[in-house]
Amino acid sequence: MAAIAALALILSASNLPPIVQNSVAKIQIGDKLRVVVAEDELYNGEYTVLDDGSVTGVGFGRLVLVGKTVDEARVLIRNGLKSVFKSPTVSLVVLEQKKRFIFVTSLVGTAPGPIEFEPGFDVRRVITGVTLPEQTDQVEVRLFRDGVSAGTDRLDRVLQGIGEFGAQKLKPNDVVTLAEITKHRIYVGGQVHIPGELRVPEGTDAIQALALAGGTTETVSGEVSYEIQVRRGTNVFIVSSDPATPRFTLQPGDTVLVIAPPQIKVSVGGDVRTPGLWTIREGTDVLAAIQRSGGLSTDGSLEDVLVIRGNESYILNLNTVREGKPSEPFPVKDGDMVFVRRNEKRLIVLGFVKSPKTIRMEEGREYKLADAVSEAGGPDAKGTYHRVYMGRRDESGKVQVTEYKLAAFMKDGDLTQNPTLLPGDVVMVGEVKGITLAQASSVLSNALLLDRLFGG
Repeated sequence: MAAIAALALILSASNLPPIVQNSVAKIQIGDKLRVVVAEDELYNGEYTVLDDGSVTGVGFGRLVLVGKTVDEARVLIRNGLKSVFKSPTVSLVVLEQKKRFIFVTSLVGTAPGPIEFEPGFDVRRVITGVTLPEQTDQVEVRLFRDGVSAGTDRLDRVLQGIGEFGAQKLKPNDVVTLAEITKHRIYVGGQVHIPGELRVPEGTDAIQALALAGGTTETVSGEVSYEIQVRRGTNVFIVSSDPATPRFTLQPGDTVLVIAPPQIKVSVGGDVRTPGLWTIREGTDVLAAIQRSGGLSTDGSLEDVLVIRGNESYILNLNTVREGKPSEPFPVKDGDMVFVRRNEKRLIVLGFVKSPKTIRMEEGREYKLADAVSEAGGPDAKGTYHRVYMGRRDESGKVQVTEYKLAAFMKDGDLTQNPTLLPGDVVMVGEVKGITLAQASSVLSNALLLDRLFGG
């Protein structure tokens, strides 16, 4: 108790500045300390923590106190004094704590400079005093700690709270810097709107570089795509524009080239939507050339497409492509003339139906007897599904007529009564009273003859 009373007397008699003692805070370089030894005032003293983190005191010698709490440092000093006193009573207080700072700099605007450190500071908070550029996506925030990079992110992401970097807690002496995003010098050329040298952010891929160059100058259609090359020294890389493929990241000095195949002129006519002379890529398939003319008109046919090439001509059946079957490609050449024929496939439905008509048969579609009768509106008040006749020319040109009971198919699913129709067939729906097969044959033969003479 006497020792404590003596310590209190010493502290009250001395003219000390406000004490900054904190049992949790750790001692830092530059902090000013006061040591009081109750047993003998000759061992009292004030010390400043040196750059090497140490203090040297009377009786306890040199001790490294940086990073220690006040209580931990007091124990070290007390242990050092045991060579003088058997059980010394030691008090340690922090008289003055050296101010600690975070350093904020900017290479793109005005920065506040050193900011006095406060616990809880994060990256986003300390950049609020920086004059921010307009294009925040072109600037990055960099954090350095103990001279080593501790992270970076784009300024716009930090300001919007995207990612974890902006919320990172800071420590004394951290350096936060705003700088323009590192950019590479590359060259973009070939079939682009704005060829030339570009400065692109680190990590830019070849497709992004093409977009920065205004995109490709594509003005023609066809099946052959532009080729995208990246030339890096003596190496040449072919880059896919398919978004599903991995990105091709550029390096400083890369050259991105868009190369288009030569163009040719091809004439497309006949039953297409926009006949004319077209400029397309060399190597374009004939089907793509037809699509360049707007595709087929309502009556156009992909069967027996005529291609005239100089003194030669070719007849192509492109229906296999429409039906999903493999087909040998037929690339057109410069000066070719492509002629799309009219679809002449049709059948006639007459007799006791609501809307007798000639049906133009769509390519790639199978027509059944029930389909034809249905497209004609079905039987009228006098007609019946029980007597339906189909006339078809045989190889000799004679009309063969077959009677079907379409009602058996519609009621019982009898497929034999619902045959597949062919181009040129004539269907007649009979009446309830019935007609003879000979009468039906006469009617259908005349119908086929009239269609042959006057049909369109």
